[in-house]
Amino acid sequence: FDEAADLFGRVMTAADRTPADEADARRLRAVCLAHRFDLKPAAEALRLVGLDDAGKPADPRADVPTAELRARAVVLAGQKDRKLRAEAAKLFEQVEGREPLNPADQYQLGRLYAALNDPDKARPRLAAAVRGDGSSAIYLGEYANFLIQTGRPDEARPLVEKLRRVEPDGARAAEATARLLKADGKPDEAVAALAKYADTPGGSKPRAVALVERLGLDEHAEGFVRKATAEMSSPGREVALAAYLARRGRVKEAFAKGEPLMGYQV
Repeated sequence: FDEAADLFGRVMTAADRTPADEADARRLRAVCLAHRFDLKPAAEALRLVGLDDAGKPADPRADVPTAELRARAVVLAGQKDRKLRAEAAKLFEQVEGREPLNPADQYQLGRLYAALNDPDKARPRLAAAVRGDGSSAIYLGEYANFLIQTGRPDEARPLVEKLRRVEPDGARAAEATARLLKADGKPDEAVAALAKYADTPGGSKPRAVALVERLGLDEHAEGFVRKATAEMSSPGREVALAAYLARRGRVKEAFAKGEPLMGYQV
């Protein structure tokens, strides 16, 4: 995001830029800055799309093009504040009042509704994203996980199968597969699916260990976690194993594992 934001910033000031080039670069720079995890870029992102810190138009009388509305929605969707994310959902709805939403819009709106605890509105949006681009592992994974988490594992099953075909060794397929197996009452098989992903050439052991926690599989995963963390580099392995042990309530063991990094005795 940082390199892209810098690039769009240069386009905004290029000597041969057109007004359309500058407007597009400004919106894209705002989107990049909005998805960084610190406050200063987020504030600049809001300003670049004509919003104040509360997510309201700096000039409410201005006639806002649809492209600007969409950029505002995407920028607000990247904020942590719940009120700003609710405002993002409203802006996507305004865009839809002018033109059909594309799959990326539907995906973002679905995620917003899910984050705002409105699953009834989230579901058709995530489904629309998949209908619009059924080859996207991102959309397939998000919708499958949503269905599983909202108690519809049978509806998620064909999506998970398709996701495994689209991205057979990917993290999204591993997560959705593990979620589905857990929902089916097969936690040990869920851990095995994550272990298999961790051992693939493009797999990530730290990510697999994090998924064990996210899916609530700690109770069934000690052997896998110990094996996976042993193969990580330091200090990642000590931190990951200490965190696992702490989650299991084994605080003294966790401190013992983290002691070389923390510099104190337990």
